Amino acid sequence: MEDWDDYRYFLAVVREGSIAAAAQLLRVNDTTVSRRISALEAALDTRLFDRRRTGFVPTAEAASLIPAAEEVEAGAKRIARLTLAQDRRLEGPLRVTAPLVLLRYVLMPIAAQVAARYPGITLHLQGADEIANLINREADVAIRVTAAPMDTLHGYRICDAVSGLYAAPALLERRGLDAASALEAQDLEWIAQEDDVARATWQGRFFPAGRQVCHCDNKVTAIGAALQGMGVVELPVLIGDAEPGLERLAGFTATSDKGIWVLYHRDLRNTARVRAFVDMVRAAPTLG
Repeated sequence: MEDWDDYRYFLAVVREGSIAAAAQLLRVNDTTVSRRISALEAALDTRLFDRRRTGFVPTAEAASLIPAAEEVEAGAKRIARLTLAQDRRLEGPLRVTAPLVLLRYVLMPIAAQVAARYPGITLHLQGADEIANLINREADVAIRVTAAPMDTLHGYRICDAVSGLYAAPALLERRGLDAASALEAQDLEWIAQEDDVARATWQGRFFPAGRQVCHCDNKVTAIGAALQGMGVVELPVLIGDAEPGLERLAGFTATSDKGIWVLYHRDLRNTARVRAFVDMVRAAPTLG
């Protein structure tokens, strides 16, 4: 494989199934991907993909190349990690990924402190839930909610995942309630989410005569609904307490078996800018 870059484009098309999707993944234009695939086909003197209406399907010849291409990809990423691991400078790019809601409510103050203290570090912040982007070298540091990080990752459990119930003051006022008495109402509306810690338990326990007013597939949307006074929402206390437009209702907490972790690939444990960021996360009072 004299030109690894061509195989990088090849693997992107294999995984994404189209030129357009591969281009988006690689952050280049469609023409660049098409040109690279055509060049690789010419160099190998074989057709790598069947162009179908449903997408690009690898030929038998292409399928036989995939394992070897993935081995080279893994080696290239390992080399990149080891190169970064030797970097003792407190400058350069640092890619940080976290769920969008944690970025918004928890990490932004920390990112601002890092930017002020280390002006040579350029932060790239990405809202995402996938842990694989650390393994694939798409991020240097990740904040994740997990019970057990992968063995290839190093990091610290910085706090437990504890949740509470929250409501907008306008909702409480409309019903003649306050944060101390709201759980006695029995008929308040509530907002459902995919990842409720105590799914279908607090709703039936506290609001048996209430109703689900809406369902949200992410916490950013759920917070938006709660801020409009639509209903009670369950949130991690790290997030709910940081939102000034919501009040925590007395009388309920739930602790998950998961924790909030700051994680990085073990190859990067001595990289100066990774260590500096991780240390500031660990020292943040909101995460203590």
